Amino acid sequence: MTRILKTDFHLHTHHSDNRDRMTPAEYVTLARRFGYDALGFCDHHHNLTQPSWAALQAEVRAEMAHLAPSELLLTTGYEATWMTGHLCVLGKQEFDAESIAACDRQMWSPANTRILAHPDNNICAWRLPLPVGVQGVEVINGGQDAYSVYAGSPCNGLATYQRYLLLNHKIAAIGQSDCHQRKVFGRAWTGVLAEDDAPLQWEVVQDALKQGHTFAAMGEMPIRVWTENGCKPGDTLVDGAVDTIWWEVPSEAEVTVYVADRPVAYFRAAAQQAGERSSGHYRLSYNGPHWLLVKRGLAWAVSSPIWVSNQPVESAPIRAALAEQSAVQERADELQRQLDWLSALEVAPGQIPYPLAHYAAWLHAQLPAVWTDVDPAFCGPGDATDWAMARLHEAQAILTPILRDLCRVYYRTPLHRAGEPRLLVAAPDRRLPRGLYQGTMELPRHWTGLQVTSEEGQEIPSLAHAIPGERDPLHGERSRVQMEELVTWLARGEIHEYQLQACQLTCENGELRLIVDLWPAWLGDVARPNPDAAQKLRTALADPAVVRFFVHLRMPRRFALLFALEESLPVDHLILRVVEAPGEEAGDGEATGDREAEEKRTLRFYQEDALANDPSEQSLVVQLI
Repeated sequence: MTRILKTDFHLHTHHSDNRDRMTPAEYVTLARRFGYDALGFCDHHHNLTQPSWAALQAEVRAEMAHLAPSELLLTTGYEATWMTGHLCVLGKQEFDAESIAACDRQMWSPANTRILAHPDNNICAWRLPLPVGVQGVEVINGGQDAYSVYAGSPCNGLATYQRYLLLNHKIAAIGQSDCHQRKVFGRAWTGVLAEDDAPLQWEVVQDALKQGHTFAAMGEMPIRVWTENGCKPGDTLVDGAVDTIWWEVPSEAEVTVYVADRPVAYFRAAAQQAGERSSGHYRLSYNGPHWLLVKRGLAWAVSSPIWVSNQPVESAPIRAALAEQSAVQERADELQRQLDWLSALEVAPGQIPYPLAHYAAWLHAQLPAVWTDVDPAFCGPGDATDWAMARLHEAQAILTPILRDLCRVYYRTPLHRAGEPRLLVAAPDRRLPRGLYQGTMELPRHWTGLQVTSEEGQEIPSLAHAIPGERDPLHGERSRVQMEELVTWLARGEIHEYQLQACQLTCENGELRLIVDLWPAWLGDVARPNPDAAQKLRTALADPAVVRFFVHLRMPRRFALLFALEESLPVDHLILRVVEAPGEEAGDGEATGDREAEEKRTLRFYQEDALANDPSEQSLVVQLI
């Protein structure tokens, strides 16, 4: 028999940005009130230091000393916090993410237990390649929005969850409060399924997360999903004699059954007496990951999938039909070329954090020619061609930015003059074709325009357009407590995945003003710690005469770039120079009217470093520094 452990591993304390400055002791009090079995403290990594981590560990140990072994489990981790996405690294006993490079390694390491946090519909949404080997997705985040049941909510992560399932990635449904203030604790939680006699230990919970033995819930929505032979969420059903999935949900709940990213059935649970629950079932006819979306008002729950692979199918005619689909084969050939390029770009260990072998295996499995016979594309809802095109599109969306970063490392040369931008055009073992290329450039805030030249200084025809980048992360007044994290950032010379440059710190007439330019760490510049500014800020925070604090962290200027290679070149890569050129000066404020609409269109078009205009060549354009 299994029991449900009520858990939440995304809790912020007074060591990061909890508005109520909550301590582990206060969380323990709340956990007893709400009936929790396990808690995980997960402060933002950029707020933590080795001393504050040691203090947190001591606070947790002090609480555990007063808890019975089976009463409440306490664990620690951290939330890796990038502007391009947040990821909870769970069950950590040491703080190994103090620098940008160290945090990057831990984010992508398959050795860690990792949960994608609030991945969709918000300013902190996940915009990096989907991490391979990640254990779970926060399909429900309760920290910002009690209305997360709606698809457009910033706290609804179903879109990313469905992308993983479309790509046959084992994944767990996770619900977490992301508690930044006392009032949201208990709103969202994860039901972890454990054996009745299993001890309440992190290893037990960690194994359940790895196996996908979970469901996510908002409000009082415990659910159970099983098959008659004992399969539960996260398990694979191979017994051909089993043909039904069963569930037990709260009275009057709506139940939608999904296979991967596709709904296949809808039920409404019957009304019951107060406190009673409703049962239901679905007769299987498809292979693939089957999971439940359960709703009742604003309360809702999501099960991890049962991986069905017991339905008979004749795959040979479908394989033959796919082989004759020119659109499918063209996209599959593109993905295969990119995978071949990935394997050819050899970099030294530690130069790039991605687990490349894991990615290669996962994305290679998306090629229709290597699908297994029990793949849901052969016996699932919808047309196999649709499955193929959707998977190939998603696989390329993951692989292209990885290749971009890999090329940046592989082709970087030590001959570059410090601070002088370069542009790399690269192709996999073939000539660079003539044509029009497109990409983006991140450049210092004071640049108003740019020009592309050869290494010898010969001008290359180009068009550059300054476009709005991501909004400045901080621009306005902050409280004294909120300013404390800036001391750490200045001392390190880093914030999120950006380095701090051109720091201006003034203090007069009772007001402290801090203006700092941000520069992407991925461009390879060296961090510049500023201990003097950190000490000046620390002194000002202790001075009661300083009553106002203003901070402006300024993103670099982003340019959309088109440039032409007027003849084909017999090389696999080309490095170009980028020099400052006169351009239209743009203010820090947003554009209005027609210009605003045009800039938004441009921003969407150049959202990422893009492929060359000749897609058959798969040429990549990336920035170097």
